[in-house]
Amino acid sequence: TNVESETAPSSSHPLNLLESGTIRNSKILKPPTFDDQTAWETYRFQFEAAARANDLETRYGQQHLKQVFQSQLKVRYQKHNDSLQEFEDDIKRLLHLAYPQASKDFLEQIGIQAFIDGLHDIEMQQALRLQHHKTLNGALVSAQEFEAAKSISRSRPRLKEIRFREDEQVPTTDNQQPILSQMLNILQNLQQNQQKAQNQNRRCFNCGRIGHLQVNCRSGSQARKEEYNNDVRRSPRSTSRSPSYSPTRNISRDRYVRSRSPTTDHRYSNNSQGNE
Repeated sequence: TNVESETAPSSSHPLNLLESGTIRNSKILKPPTFDDQTAWETYRFQFEAAARANDLETRYGQQHLKQVFQSQLKVRYQKHNDSLQEFEDDIKRLLHLAYPQASKDFLEQIGIQAFIDGLHDIEMQQALRLQHHKTLNGALVSAQEFEAAKSISRSRPRLKEIRFREDEQVPTTDNQQPILSQMLNILQNLQQNQQKAQNQNRRCFNCGRIGHLQVNCRSGSQARKEEYNNDVRRSPRSTSRSPSYSPTRNISRDRYVRSRSPTTDHRYSNNSQGNE
């Protein structure tokens, strides 16, 4: 019995500390106080084990990385190859690492906000914001439903490209040729009728008649003006006339001379003979 009691590990042995969870659960391990009843080798082993555990916790522990995980949670966005389920799982992982001691309601609110902000689909973000989810799982289900509905709407065939080939000709039957010629005749007739209607609606500003323009009018003073212009062009004295010469005035004078009586002309001729 004495041998067994000597060989059996004491309650302060490092193995007992590991089994009881003292080294595993405590943040900072403290070695037991040396009381002169424990062998020095045993106490030194306990002290070195606690020191190594504290050093490993400081180097590889996650207690001092809260701010790092919080920053990663804020900048976590859905990648093109990430599904909604994978993205939601990564949000949960960063959420528990960034806020290990936070309440459940707080974690749900932060997780929903990070999940919605990280989605690459803007329309999905807007739809989830309007639904006001209470849990992260509910937001995930709504996102999956929205993605399924959108994929169904996009499943309609769309024309992507049109190719033309010059060597291909559309075959035409003999029955189509008369129809095409008839359509051409109808179009030509419509065009001719439209031109006639436009000509009939034209009114001359010179004579007031319908059917021609003032440029093409041959009645009244317009014809006399054209005759005078032709005479002026043929006369060599046309260049010596003053700019104030009026064709209308000369036309009126010619009209007055022509309207004189023959008696006056005969008397004028007799007087001229007497003078001779």
